[in-house]
Amino acid sequence: MATAAGDARPGGIHARAWFPAALVAAGGLAFGLFAMNALPVGVFHDDARYLVLARSIVQGTGFRVTSLPGAPAGTHFPPGFPLLLAALWRLAPAFPANVVLFKLLNAALLAGAALAAYSYARLRGGLSAPVSAAVALTFAGTVPVLFLDGLLFSEPLFTAAMLLSLLLAERAAGRATPRRDASGDLMAFAAGLAGGGVAMIRSIGVAVVIGLCVTLLLRRRWRAALAALAGACIFVVPWQLWTLQHAQEIPQIMAAHYGTYGRWVAPMLQRDGYMALAHVAAINLRGLGIILTLFGVGSAAPLFGFLVAATLLLLLALGLARSARTSLVSVIAVSAYAGAMMIWPWEPDRYFWPLWPLVLTAMACGVVQLLAWKPTQTHRRSMRVALLSASGACAVLFVGWHLTAYRSRSWEEPARRNARLAVAVAELATRLPAGLIACDFDALVVLYTGRAAVPIRATKAEDYLRPLTADDAAAELLVLLDSYHPRFLLITSEEIRMAAQMLSTGSAARLSFDGVSPGGVVIYVPTVR
Repeated sequence: MATAAGDARPGGIHARAWFPAALVAAGGLAFGLFAMNALPVGVFHDDARYLVLARSIVQGTGFRVTSLPGAPAGTHFPPGFPLLLAALWRLAPAFPANVVLFKLLNAALLAGAALAAYSYARLRGGLSAPVSAAVALTFAGTVPVLFLDGLLFSEPLFTAAMLLSLLLAERAAGRATPRRDASGDLMAFAAGLAGGGVAMIRSIGVAVVIGLCVTLLLRRRWRAALAALAGACIFVVPWQLWTLQHAQEIPQIMAAHYGTYGRWVAPMLQRDGYMALAHVAAINLRGLGIILTLFGVGSAAPLFGFLVAATLLLLLALGLARSARTSLVSVIAVSAYAGAMMIWPWEPDRYFWPLWPLVLTAMACGVVQLLAWKPTQTHRRSMRVALLSASGACAVLFVGWHLTAYRSRSWEEPARRNARLAVAVAELATRLPAGLIACDFDALVVLYTGRAAVPIRATKAEDYLRPLTADDAAAELLVLLDSYHPRFLLITSEEIRMAAQMLSTGSAARLSFDGVSPGGVVIYVPTVR
């Protein structure tokens, strides 16, 4: 009775249990608000493209890229995040005034992702409330996470949804049930449904479904595995069938920006074979070195970087060994996710950060394993002290680097640099005569000026493996001219400027130089339309 009375009193056990979660939610929201900025949407392309799809939904034209000629179907992004933005757009229909509300949404979503990270560390990592709160706030305050949250990207929503679906999947897979237990099958179905929903935010979220189904199969729960797969298919199959039906509406030249992933990567595999994936993995492995910069490691100190990397990897290995016994769904899901990330021909860091709370949880579990290790041999005690000291040093380096970054807000500089170019392009677009524009910030131009625009750069998957030559860029520009017949080319990148210059010389010149705007935008016009 005394315990029950204590639970009901303010400051009792329930209040103590809720306090860390409330602290995490408040801290995550504070980080989200701190990450907000006044930059326009579209300086990194995808955020404006999400909004173009959301606007199409609000206008009743369906899930379509209304910025492109012919308004083709939006087969590139799954509909989860655009649908959420569309719901908010209906509440606040005045653009661009509603951009502040969209960015506030992402700040709130970061709080939700932090709370999901806390719950995961607590329930699946078995960590104490203070350590779980530290994991969650470390995730929310990591500079690349703040960078993504300050833009209108889907990462905060995706991270929260993935962590919550993993919690449900672990519960469904870990439930000890008879082979013909209907409630266990129903829980597996719900977990599969949740995993399919995650894939509707970002396609790589299907890794959750893979982790769940493989775990259930390993545990010989055939009916539950089938139920989980059926739940996932409710979302995934209709979306895949719809994208296959409409895939050809997007020209191949626009596959990287608006088409299906399969159409984009297929030419690379046809040209270079499947060994190209090994080359991509090698590039992406080096790209993950960005993680070391969070600890103040630069390329000038390779030994220092090696020691930091070795410490982090050891902690991660210890944590994963523990997780394999308690959270098999997560281990398999993360493995599938990481495998897809490593062979995908794009910079891996953006794909990595939704995994960051899981990595932090695993490393925290590794520290707990070290603390619980009580060796009797002198050399092992020395090893334990060295590893704990190295772990503490990494934590100090992480905090110190971030405090410096917080003061300077240095992570915003790439976005600010892009914003200056994007604003110059948009201002120029408002002064030009009517006609289709090809430029680097097409979706931003469409949203803020109402002008029709297409991307000027046809990014190909094979470009990830080799430098883009001027001849290649010129050839891609020719395809763009023949596919869309733009009236103006507004150029802000050196590689496209050189390609345009090549196409403006000779007797069969396809472009004509038309000047440079006060904002530094180079203007070319086609000689034949």
